[in-house]
Amino acid sequence: MALLADVLGLPSVARDLLVVHAAAPPVTASGAIALLLGLEVELAVLATTAATLLAPLTLALVLERGTGLDLALSAPELALRLAVLLGVCHLAAWALRRRVGPLGLLANARLLDGVAVVGLLVFALAVMDGVAERLRLEPARGVDLLLFAFAANAGLQVLGALLFAHRGARTALTVGLLSGNGNLALVIAGLGESAPAVLALYVALGQFPVYLLPALQAPLYRRLLGPPDGG
Repeated sequence: MALLADVLGLPSVARDLLVVHAAAPPVTASGAIALLLGLEVELAVLATTAATLLAPLTLALVLERGTGLDLALSAPELALRLAVLLGVCHLAAWALRRRVGPLGLLANARLLDGVAVVGLLVFALAVMDGVAERLRLEPARGVDLLLFAFAANAGLQVLGALLFAHRGARTALTVGLLSGNGNLALVIAGLGESAPAVLALYVALGQFPVYLLPALQAPLYRRLLGPPDGG
C-alpha cells in the first residue's frame, strides 16, 4: 500500500493515513453491513475475526515501520495495549455466549442487534468528541480529510474487489467491503491520547463513509447481485 501511495504521488501525511487505513482490520459491523448489501456474511465475519485477532501485531508493525507518524508508543507497547483491549472484548463475548448459550443468543437476536446499534451510536459519539472544535479551527484540513476518507474507503473497496474478481462478484464485493471499511478506531483505542492529531481527526471523519456508503451501495448491489440469499 505504501508503494501504491508513492506511485499516486500522495503527500506524506496522506500516504501515512492510507497505509494505516489499509492495515486496519475490518469494522466489527462488517457482517451486518454485508447482510444489508446481500454479500457473503460468513466470509465477512470470519475475515473480520481473523484480521482483528492479528491486529495487535500487524497494526503495531505498520504504524512503527510503515509510516512517518510521530508516535509516543513503541511497537511492543502498542501491540500489548491492543492485545489487552481485544482480549477483554473477546473474553466478555465468550462469557456472554457461555452464560446465554447459542439458542439464547438466537432467541434474543433482535435484542442483541438493538444493543449493537446503540453501541455503535455511543462509539460514534465518542469518536466524534471534539471534532466540531477541530473543524472550526481548521475547516480546510477537515474538508480535505473528509474527502480523503471517502476516497480511501471507496478506492480500497475497488482495489479489494478487483483482486478477487476471479472468485465471482459476490465474493469480490465482500472482500472490497472488508478492505475499505477499516476499524480505524482500534488504532486510536490503542494509542490513546498519544495519537497524532491528524490521525485522530481522520479516524473521526472516517466514520462518515462507513455509515453512509452502504446506503448508496445497497441499490446498486441489489441490481448487480439480485436479492440477498433467502430474501
